[in-house]
Parts: sequence; structure tokens; C-alpha cells
Amino acid sequence: MPINILKTLLPGKVSFEEKDLLFHAGDFWPRKLLIQRLGQKLILPKAVVRPQSVEDIQTLLTWANKEKVAVIPYGGGSGVCGGTQVLEESVSLDLRGLNKILEIDENSSTVRAQAGILGPDLEDVLNKKGFTLNHFPASFHISTLGGWISTRASGQLSTGFGSIEDILLALKVVLPNGHLLETKLTPRSSTGPSLNHLFLGSEGTLGVIVEATCQMYRVPSEREFLSFSFQTLSEALLAIRTLVQKNIFPAVIRLYDEVDTQMALSEIGLQASGNLLVLMFQGEKEMVEAQKSVAQKIFSQKGLSLGEKPASHWWEHRFDLNEKKVAQILSQEGMILDTLEVATTWNHLETLYLEMKKVIESEITVLAHFSHFYMTGGSIYFTFVGSTEEKEVLNKYDAVWDKAMEACLKVGGTISHHHGIGLLKKKWIQKELQEGWSVLSQIKKTIDPNAILNPKKLL
Repeated sequence: MPINILKTLLPGKVSFEEKDLLFHAGDFWPRKLLIQRLGQKLILPKAVVRPQSVEDIQTLLTWANKEKVAVIPYGGGSGVCGGTQVLEESVSLDLRGLNKILEIDENSSTVRAQAGILGPDLEDVLNKKGFTLNHFPASFHISTLGGWISTRASGQLSTGFGSIEDILLALKVVLPNGHLLETKLTPRSSTGPSLNHLFLGSEGTLGVIVEATCQMYRVPSEREFLSFSFQTLSEALLAIRTLVQKNIFPAVIRLYDEVDTQMALSEIGLQASGNLLVLMFQGEKEMVEAQKSVAQKIFSQKGLSLGEKPASHWWEHRFDLNEKKVAQILSQEGMILDTLEVATTWNHLETLYLEMKKVIESEITVLAHFSHFYMTGGSIYFTFVGSTEEKEVLNKYDAVWDKAMEACLKVGGTISHHHGIGLLKKKWIQKELQEGWSVLSQIKKTIDPNAILNPKKLL
């Protein structure tokens, strides 16, 4: 690989240091952490490029496309599906140097920013001007705007304000040949298929997202909480469906199954049987009070009110289980921990939960919550954790995923609601997409004929 030429092409922006190469060998995929714990070596990139401009990225990709060198876009490294795992001789493209907010248009309620900006940095600037993006994934503190778009991310307030595809308005993308694609900023357009949606969820395989324009919201004047306990999951899901199908969408609706409920309530010294439901409402005072009133009426029919405390405690501590704590757990011999998120329509939602819980429980301890709701359905977020003999951890880990994904597809769910595909779920994406997989493969071959961008991921 003629890699040394990068020093001349991009002077001062290329690293060959081992610590940089190791850091960029992959993302926060738990299986990668297990592999490292077992002492297996990771494939490292040959170099790390840290661009300071869009032109730097164009220079890199023009060269890489000519030389047929793989390039792996890298944001915050918070992905959990192996989306930036190095599989062959590659260059890692670290986008965190492109971290500026370029324009805030208060009249149009839009913000234009570079793709490498971290969530807190973007949100802090918006808050000071009285705005918010209302996008808070669990990885908020270590993930980037470009990463959210490339994985089609969702956040904790998605029930009320939508996911990243509902926020995104326009993009700038460097294509594999080095050309710059810019989509037009408008509230909506009917000029053919949406190019924004072509790159949403593409996981760095079709282009490098370098800039995005998103809609923003006013910082809410009111924020209030409600909590309930339901004896059965069926009663709780019916109550939630009743609420959202009346077109009432609180900012947050989270429903915990019985195992997860006990963990959530024990943290705050409360005891309650059944399934915990927490809600958060935000906005203008009159709207908040109206939504709360309808919600209380619906949830009080079968649910026991627990007041504000469980919901407000969740809001205050929602980022407590961070990457450092997960890494600490996964550093212990024999330990396995991971999460998986699926979704389906209301008529299959409880069945999906029961079937997936059954097969995961046959291998390991599992807990779950429902955290993103729509008029038409919702998502389920499973956490599995446990220990086995150290030599069996990869076999156990893979067995859980095999059984869970097959059960999901059998019931009719989608294998990923917001984490993406990466390497982890690539085995099942063709089963879900069917003929759509062939269409995406043809698009990839057309846009990236030399397969230089994040090869062997997603497709």
C-alpha cells in the first residue's frame, strides 16, 4: 500500500502511531471488547487521517479511489455493532476535527454544523440561544452528528420529537470519487427520491457525511413527569397505544418489564410489583397540562400512580450507564453484556417481546424496556448480561444473537431500530430486506465501484 504518500498529500494530518491505530481499530462493539479480553489481536488501520476541512477529505478519497485503498469513516467511536471494525488494510478517517457550528438561523429554526461535532458541544451552543435539537441518544456525550445520521440514530425524546431522519433537512457528502454532493435546504421537496435518505443509515459505505442542516426547537418552558405501575405488560401497552393513537405524544414514554422494573425502582428505594411506566412532558405550560390530563385519565384506569419520582430520577440519571461502566463490566473474566433493539407494529409488539425474551432467556439473563413509540407500533430494547466459562464467552455471545435475530425475523420485527447493522447484524440484513438488499447492493456498486468506503459493512 503506497501509504506514505499521505504525509505529502495531507501534511500534519496523518498519524502512524500505534496508540492511534489501536484506538481506531473498531468501535464500542462488545464482541470486540471480548476478543481483546481473550488476548486475540485486532487488525489495525495502516494510518489515521484527521482532516481539518472538506477539501482534505476530498483529497484523501480521490487518492484512495485511484489506489483502491479502503477508508473507514470514524466519528465518536460509540457504535455497538462493529461498524468501524478494521477487516483489511485500511485508512481510518477521523472526522472529529470537523466540529464547527456554521450557521444558526433562528427565523427558519435550522442549525448547520459539521459532522464531527459531539452532541454536548452542539447542544450547549443551541441552549445558549434558547434552542435544542431534542436528540439525546444514550451515547450522546461521545457520539457525533455525522454518526447519528450514518446510523439512522434515535434518541430518548424520539416519541415526542422523532428520530434523526425527522430532524435532518440537508446534507453535504463527499462521494468515493472525491466529488462533493450537496442536497438543497427546503422544508420538503418532491424532486425525485430523497438523497438525504440514501445516506441516512448508510454507515459510511456510500459517502462521507461532512455537514448537515437540522431543524431545531425552542427550549421548553415546562417539563413535568408522571410514573405508573401496571400489573401486566398487556395492560400497559394497551394504555400507551390508546394514548398515542389519540395523537398525544409525550416527549418520553418508557415501559420496563418486570425484571427491569425491579432494578429501576430499587435504585430509588421504591418497591412495586409489575411493570414501571415513566413519562415526561415538555413544551408550553398549557400543552403540557393538557397532555398530562389525558395521560392520567388513561393510565389511571389500570395503572397505579407512583408520582413524579421514578420518572424524574430516570431523567436525571439517564446517562449513568456509560461506556466506562460497560467496559468495566466487560473487563471481568467470563462476563457478557450487550444490548439489542428491535421494533414492530402494535399487532406484533407483545408477541415479539415474549418470543425474543424466551429464546434469550434460554441462554442468559435478560431484561427489557419499550422506549420509542409511534402511532403504528414501538420498539423494544433488550439487555442481556451474565457469565460463563471464559473460553466459551464468544460462543455464548454468538448464540444469544443468533437466537434473538431469528426470533425477531420470525415474528416480523426489524432487526435494528436505531443501532444500525455494522458487522454484527450483517448476517441477517438480507433476510429482512429481501429484494431490497439487491437494490442497495447495486447502489453501492454504482456509487463506490472500487468498494473503498467501509468495505464489508452493512452490505
